[in-house]
Amino acid sequence: MFWWVTKTLRGLRVMMASISPRAIQMPLSGGDRKHFARELRRVESLHAELVKRVDAAYAAAKDQLRLAHRLECEEWNARLFLGGDEAPSPALADAIDAGATLLKVKCNACRATRRVDLTHVIWPRTYQVLSRAHHST
Repeated sequence: MFWWVTKTLRGLRVMMASISPRAIQMPLSGGDRKHFARELRRVESLHAELVKRVDAAYAAAKDQLRLAHRLECEEWNARLFLGGDEAPSPALADAIDAGATLLKVKCNACRATRRVDLTHVIWPRTYQVLSRAHHST
């Protein structure tokens, strides 16, 4: 039943049984078993409720983040319309997430105007929209 192994531990020979360690739990009385079962049911229902709350919180956070991206795009458009600085523009991923997928690009040399669909652009999504406007001619 037991397989004895001898090992040298700091110069001493030690006899060890090569069986897997396991936790031996004390048997529970009837009242303890009922309490344990009650606590298991309570924690399972608490866990299910927490999972629902986490999902709802993530959904609300995604909606708020989408709204923030939309407001950032609208602020950038208003700043450009007023003739302000175009430097801090939203990222491509933020603009796409906000639903602003079309970018109007105007060439300063030939005065040609084009609309670029940002979802079809092969460009890192972390780049700003401004960097895409300067490179599409």
